[in-house]
Amino acid sequence: MKNKFLILWMLSSVLLSACDEELTPYNVDTCWLGFDMENSADTLVYRTFIYSGPQAETDTVWIPLKTIGKVVDYDRPVKLVQLPVEDSCAVAGKHFVAFDDAALHSCYIIPAGKTRTELPVVLKRDVSLKTDKVLIEIAIGENEYFVPGFVLPKCIYVWVTDQLDRPSFWATAEDATLNTKIGIYDPVLHQFLIDATGEKWDDEYIASLGLTKGYLNTDWGPTMTYWDDLGPDYDANYMNYLVSRLQEALKQENAARANRGEEPLKRSDGTELKIGE
Repeated sequence: MKNKFLILWMLSSVLLSACDEELTPYNVDTCWLGFDMENSADTLVYRTFIYSGPQAETDTVWIPLKTIGKVVDYDRPVKLVQLPVEDSCAVAGKHFVAFDDAALHSCYIIPAGKTRTELPVVLKRDVSLKTDKVLIEIAIGENEYFVPGFVLPKCIYVWVTDQLDRPSFWATAEDATLNTKIGIYDPVLHQFLIDATGEKWDDEYIASLGLTKGYLNTDWGPTMTYWDDLGPDYDANYMNYLVSRLQEALKQENAARANRGEEPLKRSDGTELKIGE
């Protein structure tokens, strides 16, 4: 029995010694920088100037960042880079303020003593956005203070236009709530919703319905994944009421169009607009 206790004591001593060796103080010079986002849906941002009023010339998207590594007592500059895309690529200086513009130098930093911050991406209301939608694909660049982090996501995608466009909270997933309850996004549908309710149906309004950008939920297993965009304030009864209201409004709109000798309201692809079907 004594031998058993002796062996156990020796093993525990070895393990504790190994743990002590593994828990040496973290002390490396490399500092990493990454986007501070939990869900992949947060990496996709849609922004339109259409709600901003005729006087607005700029808009701002805030990009959250976090560091991994030492915390220091001085400000550290941050480098963002635009990645090229084949189609609809935004032009720095035309569609947004270039990341290396001197006006942004004081903003593009990790403040002293901090591990998190938000950087502004300043969008510009160029006249071309009246007919075009452009994409800014953003990544973190390397400088003398930071290297791009090893944690996903690696890029942020910002779509910009001056037309009615899909809000970020109107997910593209077929089983997203708005797509199943109201319909797959379409500019004609969007305009009808605005006219029928007096609401913008932008991110703020959609969030007020208890919906989020959403994410792929795997709680039921890999073969039962589903798009989960229901926040804690989502009210299924109110959503059903809202859908019935919209269906009645569409019925009245089509009746008025028929009286004028016009066809029923149609989506952009020429098919008849439906609500909840």
